[in-house]
Amino acid sequence: MWQVSQLRQALGPLADLEDKFCTEECLRRYLRARNWHVRKAEKMLRGTLLWRAEYEPERIRWKEVKKAAETGKVYRSKMLDKQGRPVLVMRPANENSNDDENNIRLLVWSMENAIYSLPAGQEQMVWLIDFHKLSQKNSSPIKTQLEVLSILQNHYPERLAMAVLYNPPKIFQTVWKILSPFIDPKTYKKVQFINPKSLESVRLMREMFNMHELEAAFGGFSSEVYNPEEYSARMLEDEAGMAAFWGIEHDREKENTLSRRLSEEPMYWKSRQRTTGSTGGGPSDNSTPLGKKWENQYETDTGIDTGIDTGIDTSPDRASLPDASDDDTMMRRPQLNQGDWPAHMEDAEDLPVPRVGDTTPAEGSPVHDKDVAQSSANVARMNAEEGVNKDKHAEEDEDDKKKIDVEDRKAVVEKIDGTPPESSIPDQEEERRW
Repeated sequence: MWQVSQLRQALGPLADLEDKFCTEECLRRYLRARNWHVRKAEKMLRGTLLWRAEYEPERIRWKEVKKAAETGKVYRSKMLDKQGRPVLVMRPANENSNDDENNIRLLVWSMENAIYSLPAGQEQMVWLIDFHKLSQKNSSPIKTQLEVLSILQNHYPERLAMAVLYNPPKIFQTVWKILSPFIDPKTYKKVQFINPKSLESVRLMREMFNMHELEAAFGGFSSEVYNPEEYSARMLEDEAGMAAFWGIEHDREKENTLSRRLSEEPMYWKSRQRTTGSTGGGPSDNSTPLGKKWENQYETDTGIDTGIDTGIDTSPDRASLPDASDDDTMMRRPQLNQGDWPAHMEDAEDLPVPRVGDTTPAEGSPVHDKDVAQSSANVARMNAEEGVNKDKHAEEDEDDKKKIDVEDRKAVVEKIDGTPPESSIPDQEEERRW
């Protein structure tokens, strides 16, 4: 494709690590993220190369983030989704540190590890975010969340296939309204809210995941829980392979990319230091949380694009350029105005979710068989509510505050398992009366 060749030519000569990063698939992802606009893709990619030269994500070692990962607040699950994509599980309530910088490094490590573990032919991953026990006390600061959002959108474009927000509480509505304006419209379409008491949500989870591999905390049948020792052993194995891929097992790269960029573009770093107080860690100016202040200053002084932006592209040519294909499940998502709270999530906080054990496992403690049996019984009850029991007419569940209409429920059942609605079966008693 000519856009790929043109972008490659625009980038010019690259350092060793940069050249390994800028594969043809990588260039295509940045082009898709900018709707195949070469100049915008180049600006975005150059911003990523600057960030990687400073942050050095490929040099993060597991021992640096192992302590932060002990509670399982971010980890790569053993399972894949039904399309063979790795799954990153996130549990914000399991926060165990006030070191926001190290927490971000753990997330970056997890992203790099998930990318390393991608099966052949896959470029994307799924996020499964569990909001159980989330409160204002254990949630991350908005400033940190904005910085995380900036890193993920600007430097890992087209890596996210779907973000599943499982049972977010009412308090998350405020955070969502703050974050939504900063989310790229294409990324926003990939966010799926799940209410475990909604039949539509249960159906979507079954379409996305193998229920026998999915943790019971998410409505699945698996008794698997996060084990920090076992996970640490997995990460140490992956670390060796990741270092071998980048060619940095023992010695650092001969050419110091950061020093080269410091000498080539001093105004960029001076502007950044002026607003952040350092040359690392990302923009942190309170009045401009995504660093727009120093970006504008640098571009004004030099006339050169920094390549750093919010990831939101509102240019008029957006609709006229080819768009990346969306996942089928994502296409069925109800179209909402960005920042709106989905209607089917209104009662999520008030309806308790059947769970197996706790999301913060004790060291080496297995999930009890009786809890697994309870989870299976709960799922069987959901199946009955969906209409699997063909001998009963579908009725509204008195405990279900959503009060789904009977006819809508029959239509959902017919779509899920092909069972014809019971209303189509003649009522012999009624015929006798007539």
